[in-house]
Amino acid sequence: MQVQAPLTVLIVDDDFPIRQELRAFPWQECNAVLIGEAENGEEALDMCREYLPNIVIADITMPLMNGLELLKAIRSEMPLIKVILLTCHTEFAYAQEALKLGAIEYLTKIPLEDDDIRLALEKARDLIARDQLSSKAEIVHQRNQLARTVTKIVSGRSSPEEAQTLLHYPLRLIFLRVDAQAAVKTYIVQEIEEALGRLDHLLNERFQWTLMDGQFVFLRETAQQEANKIERTLEAVMHTLRHMLQQNMGGMQDDIQLYMIVSETVHSSEEIVKAFHSSALWDKHKFYERRPMRSPIYTGKPIPLHPVDGKQAAELAKLFHQLVKETGDEEAWLRSEFYAQCMKNRYEPAELKHLVHSLMKGYHAQGASAAEPARLYEPILQAHTLYELLEAVHNLKSVQNAAARKGRKEIEDALAYMAAHLHEDLTLASVADKVGLSPSYFSKVFREQVGEPFSDYLIRKRVEKAEELLRDTNLKVYEVAERIGIPSYRYFTAVFKEKTGLTPTDYKRG
Repeated sequence: MQVQAPLTVLIVDDDFPIRQELRAFPWQECNAVLIGEAENGEEALDMCREYLPNIVIADITMPLMNGLELLKAIRSEMPLIKVILLTCHTEFAYAQEALKLGAIEYLTKIPLEDDDIRLALEKARDLIARDQLSSKAEIVHQRNQLARTVTKIVSGRSSPEEAQTLLHYPLRLIFLRVDAQAAVKTYIVQEIEEALGRLDHLLNERFQWTLMDGQFVFLRETAQQEANKIERTLEAVMHTLRHMLQQNMGGMQDDIQLYMIVSETVHSSEEIVKAFHSSALWDKHKFYERRPMRSPIYTGKPIPLHPVDGKQAAELAKLFHQLVKETGDEEAWLRSEFYAQCMKNRYEPAELKHLVHSLMKGYHAQGASAAEPARLYEPILQAHTLYELLEAVHNLKSVQNAAARKGRKEIEDALAYMAAHLHEDLTLASVADKVGLSPSYFSKVFREQVGEPFSDYLIRKRVEKAEELLRDTNLKVYEVAERIGIPSYRYFTAVFKEKTGLTPTDYKRG
């Protein structure tokens, strides 16, 4: 099996003419690329940690850290890197020792033949391909075993011996979760699983991870002083994952939130169980953020939440009725007594949303406005944050008046623009900019005028256009996906099936 991607090579030698000679080697002809050079072993080791090359070609005799010391360090920290050592005729004893330590080949520096380099690169390529084949099956087995062990611990069915397999050292549990619609979430989880497999340079052997019930669970051996280092690693992972979604989702990544929860250090199976329970509380804690951050990382224990009991429900009802009588935008509502009370006491989000849902329906039933379709109340129950809850109530108040008004020209322009540019990377912010409105105001007015959120409308129109193209043209499915602005075939298939009940291929056949 050939490794498709070019081999990445780092050269290490304190002899400048040798580095020049290696630099001039035709790396591209061997499907390889030179990513850097170092003058000594210490510098090379730092570069290996940063760039994780496939191959290191290093001199045996160098200052600060020689080639054998570098080889030992690489084998200890980054065992998948293949090391080729350069030697003079008088250093064959060192070369033999290097092979025993794990170097895959040694080359004589004088003369340094291109054919010898080519053969060494092919040997490295074959070994890397073999590593990939054997490690993939082993990784799948390890992750399945990890999931089984953690599941048994959390459910209280593990033996002390099983728990001990994870608890040789103190651990931190890290939960990576996806907040998105069901069909889209399935696709995103698959994409993240593949992406994490390519992030070994960030998630070294001290991170174990597995997929459990739609969330990714990481276990990381840790010491207290390493907390900042762990957080930097996780921030790099989140940045990479968001970039991946941005490339694949045609502007619709705005409606998706990835977030991580980092537990306190755990030392026992009981503390692992507590970490799982505590992580569930963070899902509710997010409700009290002003707006959900794109990729937050939460650490430790969240602030406790309180139930909405009878007395508190009565007080909240009074404050809510004062709120809905007020004029002004959502920003003004954030200064209300109702908002302040909710932020102070942090009620259970589900209970608060059901209370507001009931109060709002009662408010309308008393004659404040005509009866509304049930779907207009759904955003109240679907709100992810207290801000979104107030926004949903404010929109519901506004929608009655909007029906009686002539449609705003900006929204008419936006709909026309979207229809003409479905194949592009449309986002709420980009369309709002085209029609000269701020994103937050455009979002509110769009929902009022169109009757559904921007993202729902965009997906619906893209699926309708896809149905037309699948039915009336000979375009292939991936070409249809590109025509409607969804560059990822898998994501397009997931969205299409969610909306129509059929895969694009089945729809085209039918």
